[in-house]
Amino acid sequence: MNKYIKNYLLSGHEFKEAEKLLAFQFQFINIMLMLATFMSPFIAYLHALISPVLFYSDMAFSLSSLFLILMLRYNKSYFSLVSQLFIPLLYVTITLVFFLAGDDPTKVIFAPIFFACAFLLLGSKYGMFWLFAVLGSYFTGFFAYGEEGIHYSLEEILLISIAYITVSVIFNAFRQKNDADNASMMRSNQSLLDSAQELEAFNTNLEQRIADALRESQNKTQAIQQHLDVINEHVITAKIDLNGLITNVSLAFCRLSGYTKQHFISKPFTLLFDIETPMSELKHLWEELQKEHEYKDEVKNIDKSGSSYWLDMHIQPEYTMNKEHIGYVCVCHDVSDKKLVLQQQEQMIAQSRHAAMGEMISMIAHQWRQPLGTISAITTGISMDIGLGNLDEKILEDKMESISKQVHHLSHTIDDFRDFFKPVKGLENTYVHKLVQEAVTLLDHRLDNAVEVIYKEKLDICLALYHNELVQVLINILNNSCDALNEQEIADPYIRINEYISNDYVIIEIEDNAGGIEEKVLKHIFDPYFSTKTKNGTGLGLYMSKTIVEDHQKGELHAYNHNAGVVFKISLPITVCKL
Repeated sequence: MNKYIKNYLLSGHEFKEAEKLLAFQFQFINIMLMLATFMSPFIAYLHALISPVLFYSDMAFSLSSLFLILMLRYNKSYFSLVSQLFIPLLYVTITLVFFLAGDDPTKVIFAPIFFACAFLLLGSKYGMFWLFAVLGSYFTGFFAYGEEGIHYSLEEILLISIAYITVSVIFNAFRQKNDADNASMMRSNQSLLDSAQELEAFNTNLEQRIADALRESQNKTQAIQQHLDVINEHVITAKIDLNGLITNVSLAFCRLSGYTKQHFISKPFTLLFDIETPMSELKHLWEELQKEHEYKDEVKNIDKSGSSYWLDMHIQPEYTMNKEHIGYVCVCHDVSDKKLVLQQQEQMIAQSRHAAMGEMISMIAHQWRQPLGTISAITTGISMDIGLGNLDEKILEDKMESISKQVHHLSHTIDDFRDFFKPVKGLENTYVHKLVQEAVTLLDHRLDNAVEVIYKEKLDICLALYHNELVQVLINILNNSCDALNEQEIADPYIRINEYISNDYVIIEIEDNAGGIEEKVLKHIFDPYFSTKTKNGTGLGLYMSKTIVEDHQKGELHAYNHNAGVVFKISLPITVCKL
């Protein structure tokens, strides 16, 4: 039974904890509407004898109350509309009763009911308005009908008004306190709700961040493992403990050496070096490592099949996060191919140099042929004079002086070629034009008066150069020009040499008028063993010239056709002379 009554009083709605005041108002208005619905017809019956207006107003009030009850059960949000309709209906009904009930002294009892409805349903603001509206009706009725018409004196009306006002003020203060408490509770509830929502959002965010961090950590771990796998597969590495024993080697190291990991594990680090490496050198290396120094060098070793290989080795100390020294890491790079190329290059340089030495010997022979012939003719003449008894002391003295001049010429020729046969030195202070002149002088027997050498510009600047190697480069280029001029039988052959500075480079250009080189051949002239000569061509001259200029001197050498011949352009970086 109680369940049905409660369900009726709350209009069948569910109310939250924060809606306690609204629930109370629902209960109150449902009681008031129920009383209005059922009591108004009886009151209308009693009022029918007094005035038809009161009868119909009471019945309209009863039907309106029933309609408002149905509205409350339809939607909880209609409460505000229902209360705002109920109060004016009640006011109209009570006012009509007050004015039309005549000498009925009970008509004033409706006023407290009205006040309660106004304050409980509409709040203090609108409740005070309706309070003064009712009191206004009292005083209006008093002045309209007089004391006899309403059966209340002015003093009684004033006393009733003061009582209503006092009760209303007390009720209003209580209501304001209740509203303040409700508002405080609502704020607290809202604060708790907001905090709960924030906490829930924080927890959700934290869970998401933890999940993201875990996923990122897993991804990083997987990526690190992949990187370690790649390093193990492709990078030649080894680890050494503080006792000098190998603790691990990569698969790349095993693949290069041909041995398994077991061959290296727990063995001395000297196993990473060639067996022919002096023990004193290895001992010194270990002493340096124990001092936590790094080691860098190219080392040789022998694989399982007996073949040698070269490693660019870097050994450095290994530390923990706390800077504790726990061993050494050895990282290597296979430079066997590089070593092979360097060996081949050295062989080519040697071959090229031997060929150049052969050419130089041929040049010396050519330079010596005429002086030796002259000395031979003089000595033959002296021998004949002695045999015939015609030797004159003055003539003999002239001939001996002539022989001395020829010997001096031979000695001067030796001086010209001697520096070329010296071993290759490091960088030397060299004047550019003097370097060019030296090469031209060494080829004087080929140039002579047959080929005109033209200097467009001369550059008197000193650079740090590989002197002998660059002389060889110039001789190779000049020799090729002479060969081309002879083969093409040029009528007025010349070689034009231009020396100048451009963009921090010293430029030496050597140009001839031998007709140039076919483009399909020109792009291969610097390839090793490529030669256009039908005989006496090794194909190494220009290749080694390019190697010397670009690898040793860090410059550039290239060729291109221009006008009536080919131009060889040598670009040398401007280097500061050695002190």
